[in-house]
Amino acid sequence: MAWTKEVGKSAKQNGDYAKSQGDYAKQVATTIETDNNNRLSIGAYNAATQYKKYNEVTYNGSTWRALRDVKGVAPVEGLDWTMTASRGLDGTGVTKEYHQQFIATANQKVFTLSGSYNIIDNPTSVYVCGIPQYAPNNYTKTTTNSITFSEGIEAGIVVDIVVIYQV
Repeated sequence: MAWTKEVGKSAKQNGDYAKSQGDYAKQVATTIETDNNNRLSIGAYNAATQYKKYNEVTYNGSTWRALRDVKGVAPVEGLDWTMTASRGLDGTGVTKEYHQQFIATANQKVFTLSGSYNIIDNPTSVYVCGIPQYAPNNYTKTTTNSITFSEGIEAGIVVDIVVIYQV
Protein backbone atom coordinates (compact mmCIF):
# COMPACT_ATOMS: atom_id res chain seq x y z
CA MET A 1 0.00 0.00 0.00
CA ALA A 2 2.85 2.44 0.83
CA TRP A 3 4.42 1.73 -2.54
CA THR A 4 1.15 2.62 -4.32
CA LYS A 5 0.98 5.95 -2.44
CA GLU A 6 4.56 6.77 -3.49
CA VAL A 7 3.81 5.95 -7.14
CA GLY A 8 0.69 8.10 -6.97
CA LYS A 9 2.63 10.96 -5.34
CA SER A 10 5.33 10.73 -8.00
CA ALA A 11 2.73 10.70 -10.80
CA LYS A 12 1.08 13.80 -9.34
CA GLN A 13 4.44 15.62 -9.15
CA ASN A 14 5.18 14.67 -12.77
CA GLY A 15 1.72 15.88 -13.80
CA ASP A 16 2.21 19.19 -11.96
CA TYR A 17 5.59 19.64 -13.66
CA ALA A 18 4.11 18.87 -17.10
CA LYS A 19 1.31 21.39 -16.48
CA SER A 20 3.81 24.09 -15.47
CA GLN A 21 5.84 23.42 -18.64
CA GLY A 22 2.67 23.63 -20.74
CA ASP A 23 1.72 26.92 -19.05
CA TYR A 24 5.21 28.28 -19.74
CA ALA A 25 5.03 27.21 -23.41
CA LYS A 26 1.65 28.92 -23.75
CA GLN A 27 3.08 32.11 -22.20
CA VAL A 28 6.06 32.07 -24.60
CA ALA A 29 3.77 31.45 -27.60
CA THR A 30 1.56 34.37 -26.57
CA THR A 31 4.62 36.64 -26.23
CA ILE A 32 5.91 35.60 -29.66
CA GLU A 33 2.48 36.14 -31.21
CA THR A 34 2.26 39.62 -29.67
CA ASP A 35 5.78 40.48 -30.83
CA ASN A 36 5.02 39.26 -34.36
CA ASN A 37 1.77 41.26 -34.46
CA ASN A 38 3.80 44.39 -33.62
CA ARG A 39 6.19 43.79 -36.54
CA LEU A 40 4.54 46.40 -38.73
CA SER A 41 6.14 48.66 -41.26
CA ILE A 42 4.69 52.02 -40.23
CA GLY A 43 6.23 54.20 -42.96
CA ALA A 44 8.27 57.37 -42.53
CA TYR A 45 9.30 58.28 -38.96
CA ASN A 46 7.11 60.91 -37.30
CA ALA A 47 8.12 62.35 -33.89
CA ALA A 48 4.43 62.67 -32.89
CA THR A 49 3.68 58.96 -33.43
CA GLN A 50 3.70 56.42 -30.58
CA TYR A 51 5.61 53.38 -31.83
CA LYS A 52 5.31 49.92 -30.29
CA LYS A 53 8.19 47.52 -29.78
CA TYR A 54 9.14 45.93 -33.16
CA ASN A 55 7.39 48.60 -35.29
CA GLU A 56 9.57 49.54 -38.27
CA VAL A 57 9.99 52.99 -39.83
CA THR A 58 12.09 54.62 -42.52
CA TYR A 59 14.35 57.50 -41.51
CA ASN A 60 17.03 59.22 -43.62
CA GLY A 61 16.75 56.45 -46.22
CA SER A 62 17.32 53.57 -43.76
CA THR A 63 14.89 51.20 -42.04
CA TRP A 64 14.75 51.16 -38.24
CA ARG A 65 13.07 48.80 -35.74
CA ALA A 66 11.80 49.99 -32.34
CA LEU A 67 13.36 48.02 -29.48
CA ARG A 68 10.71 49.20 -27.03
CA ASP A 69 7.65 51.46 -27.04
CA VAL A 70 8.91 54.92 -28.00
CA LYS A 71 7.63 58.36 -28.95
CA GLY A 72 9.54 61.52 -29.90
CA VAL A 73 12.98 59.86 -30.11
CA ALA A 74 14.50 59.96 -33.60
CA PRO A 75 15.95 56.63 -34.78
CA VAL A 76 19.61 56.18 -33.84
CA GLU A 77 21.34 52.96 -32.81
CA GLY A 78 20.77 52.52 -29.07
CA LEU A 79 18.18 51.52 -26.49
CA ASP A 80 15.15 52.69 -28.51
CA TRP A 81 16.03 51.82 -32.11
CA THR A 82 18.17 49.47 -34.20
CA MET A 83 18.87 49.82 -37.92
CA THR A 84 17.66 46.85 -39.96
CA ALA A 85 18.54 48.13 -43.45
CA SER A 86 21.03 50.85 -44.28
CA ARG A 87 20.80 53.16 -47.26
CA GLY A 88 23.83 53.46 -49.52
CA LEU A 89 26.36 56.27 -49.07
CA ASP A 90 24.62 58.40 -51.67
CA GLY A 91 21.13 57.18 -50.78
CA THR A 92 20.97 54.92 -53.81
CA GLY A 93 23.66 52.33 -53.01
CA VAL A 94 23.10 48.64 -52.49
CA THR A 95 23.33 46.74 -49.24
CA LYS A 96 23.79 43.01 -48.79
CA GLU A 97 23.39 40.57 -45.93
CA TYR A 98 26.04 38.28 -44.54
CA HIS A 99 24.54 35.42 -42.53
CA GLN A 100 26.43 32.97 -40.36
CA GLN A 101 24.85 30.21 -38.30
CA PHE A 102 26.42 28.65 -35.22
CA ILE A 103 25.56 25.61 -33.10
CA ALA A 104 26.40 26.55 -29.50
CA THR A 105 28.64 24.50 -27.29
CA ALA A 106 27.81 24.16 -23.56
CA ASN A 107 27.34 27.62 -21.98
CA GLN A 108 28.93 29.36 -24.98
CA LYS A 109 28.85 33.15 -24.68
CA VAL A 110 31.19 34.41 -27.43
CA PHE A 111 30.41 33.95 -31.13
CA THR A 112 32.91 35.16 -33.75
CA LEU A 113 32.11 35.62 -37.44
CA SER A 114 34.55 33.97 -39.81
CA GLY A 115 34.32 36.89 -42.26
CA SER A 116 35.63 40.40 -41.77
CA TYR A 117 32.22 42.09 -41.48
CA ASN A 118 32.30 45.07 -39.14
CA ILE A 119 29.39 44.48 -36.75
CA ILE A 120 30.25 47.62 -34.77
CA ASP A 121 29.59 49.96 -37.71
CA ASN A 122 26.98 47.89 -39.57
CA PRO A 123 23.45 46.93 -38.54
CA THR A 124 23.50 43.46 -37.04
CA SER A 125 20.65 41.10 -36.17
CA VAL A 126 21.13 38.22 -33.74
CA TYR A 127 18.74 35.30 -33.27
CA VAL A 128 18.68 32.38 -30.83
CA CYS A 129 16.42 29.57 -32.07
CA GLY A 130 14.91 32.12 -34.47
CA ILE A 131 14.01 34.54 -31.67
CA PRO A 132 15.47 38.06 -32.06
CA GLN A 133 18.02 39.12 -29.46
CA TYR A 134 18.78 42.75 -28.69
CA ALA A 135 21.86 44.69 -27.66
CA PRO A 136 22.60 45.59 -24.93
CA ASN A 137 19.93 43.51 -23.15
CA ASN A 138 20.90 40.07 -24.53
CA TYR A 139 24.37 40.59 -26.00
CA THR A 140 27.10 43.14 -26.69
CA LYS A 141 29.20 43.70 -29.79
CA THR A 142 32.63 43.02 -28.29
CA THR A 143 34.85 43.30 -31.38
CA THR A 144 34.31 44.16 -35.03
CA ASN A 145 33.41 40.52 -35.72
CA SER A 146 32.21 39.00 -32.42
CA ILE A 147 29.35 39.22 -29.95
CA THR A 148 29.16 38.16 -26.32
CA PHE A 149 25.88 37.04 -24.77
CA SER A 150 25.04 38.12 -21.23
CA GLU A 151 24.26 34.46 -20.40
CA GLY A 152 25.75 31.26 -21.78
CA ILE A 153 23.81 29.49 -24.53
CA GLU A 154 23.01 25.79 -24.05
CA ALA A 155 24.78 23.20 -26.19
CA GLY A 156 23.07 22.45 -29.49
CA ILE A 157 21.13 25.73 -29.67
CA VAL A 158 21.20 27.51 -33.05
CA VAL A 159 22.53 31.10 -33.08
CA ASP A 160 22.26 33.20 -36.24
CA ILE A 161 24.11 36.46 -36.86
CA VAL A 162 23.11 38.64 -39.82
CA VAL A 163 25.17 41.69 -40.81
CA ILE A 164 23.88 44.26 -43.30
CA TYR A 165 26.73 45.95 -45.15
CA GLN A 166 27.16 48.28 -48.09
CA VAL A 167 28.57 46.98 -51.36
